[in-house]
Amino acid sequence: MKQYEEKYKEIFRYLSLGISRNEISKLLKTSRKTIRKVENAAESLRLTWNDASSMTSEEFSDKLFPKSNDDNDNLQPKPDREMMYLELQRPGVNKMVLWQEYSKEVRATGKIPLQYSQFCNYFNQYIERNKATMHFEHKVAERIEVDWVGTAVSIVDELTGEVSKGYLFVATLPYSQYTYVELMSDMKQENWINAHINMFEYFGGTTPLLIPDNLKTGVIKHPKNDDVILNKSYQEMGDYYDVAIVPTFVRSPKGKPSVEGTVGKVTSSIIARLRKEEFHSIKEANIKIRKCLDEFNAKSFQKRDGSRKEIFENEEKIFLRPLPKESYEFAVWKKATVQYNYHVAFDKMYYSVPYEYIKQKVDI
Repeated sequence: MKQYEEKYKEIFRYLSLGISRNEISKLLKTSRKTIRKVENAAESLRLTWNDASSMTSEEFSDKLFPKSNDDNDNLQPKPDREMMYLELQRPGVNKMVLWQEYSKEVRATGKIPLQYSQFCNYFNQYIERNKATMHFEHKVAERIEVDWVGTAVSIVDELTGEVSKGYLFVATLPYSQYTYVELMSDMKQENWINAHINMFEYFGGTTPLLIPDNLKTGVIKHPKNDDVILNKSYQEMGDYYDVAIVPTFVRSPKGKPSVEGTVGKVTSSIIARLRKEEFHSIKEANIKIRKCLDEFNAKSFQKRDGSRKEIFENEEKIFLRPLPKESYEFAVWKKATVQYNYHVAFDKMYYSVPYEYIKQKVDI
């Protein structure tokens, strides 16, 4: 019996007493990952301390994690299912890719690999046992979810005392839950796009997908069974950063669950902390918000090892797409009718266009 397996029963005893994972980790000098592993296995078997108390440490370990047949393993090695779980979260990785890699490695040792169906069944058993804590919907660096926070922040003019409102833009990388927050003076198109530009700079890269809500500043039309029509400036920004903008369906918060969940955490972790402070400018508020954001990203997870920042920097950042050399510059698109003098007017200025466009509407 391996030394770390001897701790399983003691871990379960402490858990049954209601002692936190952090305290157990300190007491037994073991990782929180191991503690969660024992906790999840016991829950899946519906074990209680009354069941476990009469078992030896070895019996308890075998109950939680039954040993496979050594002879079969020597003849037909099994894949590392925990490694499979992690690899499947990477972009483009599926079970077939992993099976092909596994088969090649096993054959190189002169042994027989599992058939593809056996390989999948073996992994599915692992998932079934641990499904309470596993989430496969998030792949590394696959998408960014963005939204506005509903709660406004007050900005007080230092000279007049007039109060205006600022609005928080929130963006989340679902895999690491790494988050970006910025206060804007309004939720209009220019600030919406500038917030995205600043977000990309903060993350240091882009993802293939960008998931916004159906805001009018970004989405003109989103028919259920047809192509989405994006605002032209928003589409141009997406093209510039080579991201596909895929809005959620109307009234479907599950389409971007990470940012929806983050909004609530941001409200309590940032807005609630700043509710008694008075800000005289958006810039001043953003300085304080950035400090709170850094603390928010550095805070350890309760049900997962590490923090948002640690997982982002160690596991996700390297897979982000590189940014263009220059940041995108916001552009406003409008329709104008070409006059008989083949000119269009914009912002009190006149611009000439080819005469064949007379009386036609053109984009400017």
